[in-house]
Amino acid sequence: MDDVPEHLIDALIDAPFNAAQRLFDTAISEPVDFLVFAGDVYHPHTGGVRSLDFLVRQFQRLADLNIRIYWAGGLVDPSGRLPAVLTDLPNVHIFPKNKVQEVTHYRGEDPVAMLCGKSYFGGRAIRAADFRPDPNGLFSIATTYGDADPELLERQAIDYWAIGGLHQRQTLYSGNGTAHYAGILQGRSFDTPGKHGCSLISVDEQGNSQMSFLPVDTGRLHNEVIEIDDDADIDQLDQMMRARVKSLADSAGGRFTLIWWTVINSGRIAEQLRFGPLARELTQALQQDFGYCTPSVWTVAVMSELRDAWTDQVGDQNTLRGDYLNLVRQYRLDVSHEGDVKKFLSNNFLEATVSEEMAALEPTRRRRVLDDAAFLGSGLLQGEQPDSDDSSPTDTS
Repeated sequence: MDDVPEHLIDALIDAPFNAAQRLFDTAISEPVDFLVFAGDVYHPHTGGVRSLDFLVRQFQRLADLNIRIYWAGGLVDPSGRLPAVLTDLPNVHIFPKNKVQEVTHYRGEDPVAMLCGKSYFGGRAIRAADFRPDPNGLFSIATTYGDADPELLERQAIDYWAIGGLHQRQTLYSGNGTAHYAGILQGRSFDTPGKHGCSLISVDEQGNSQMSFLPVDTGRLHNEVIEIDDDADIDQLDQMMRARVKSLADSAGGRFTLIWWTVINSGRIAEQLRFGPLARELTQALQQDFGYCTPSVWTVAVMSELRDAWTDQVGDQNTLRGDYLNLVRQYRLDVSHEGDVKKFLSNNFLEATVSEEMAALEPTRRRRVLDDAAFLGSGLLQGEQPDSDDSSPTDTS
């Protein structure tokens, strides 16, 4: 976010802490036997004093109630790099990074579960064969970090795999055992949209388990996509967006919401969103009407995306416009054509700059840049400016 609204600054800063607080409060209120962390919990270099102090105090709360923490380190919190003030607490067990370690958890004097864990140690692929279930039939939990092959995991007959490395919640399989990425507690960007929380595993006396999702996030980010007819008008778009905002507010459970809008259209709405003031006007109107309410629903941006159909509609046009759009389509479909951009540039500095910029673009951004080029060039070669009111231009051949 380029401009963070003042009334949301504290909520955004505190959101990860508030979500973690809800996790620990839930662990105590259930109460649980233990917590399993599967990596990327605390960054020893960027976490800061506030994060460290927070975790120490929460871990001590759990220690007072004899609730243990089993921690498989991840990419940002590998075993051996965590501060001693955390790892030396009596209820914290850190799994090593160079081998799988097996630990039996006791409730009083009775063994209730076996945990086998390994912290991240370079390489993303999980070696499933290194993890084995308890030979005496205890409920077996494997925890580690990385990329998992569901078929290989299932072969090991582990009751529950607690895996780290994905920030979005995902279950690889369930039924005869479960393999699960719990994700992060609080969405941090629009790459991690939607609900976030923790997974509660309940095991009965026969060893049957049930997994429940417990949302603990205090704010949610949404990528909202609206596809609207090319002949639709602005009022129709505005009504659709407002209806969606109200629906998200009703389902937020008191949480603040941030929205990144994408409007799919290849008509006048796309033209005004891309080259006119419409995106700014919609953003400001939605912010004013919904962003200062409780709970706040804040529109971060309104973007336009063209329908892919334009790439299939230009091939037979024997015009400069058709030739231009065919050329853009080639660049859009085949990245190898990007080197040809140089022949259209006369300035050596500009040539190098454009080539570097194109090479650095990630696929979604690259497609958008080329769509913008197609849309803008198409309008100019029709003999009109992009914001013209003429709806029936004549091609220039």
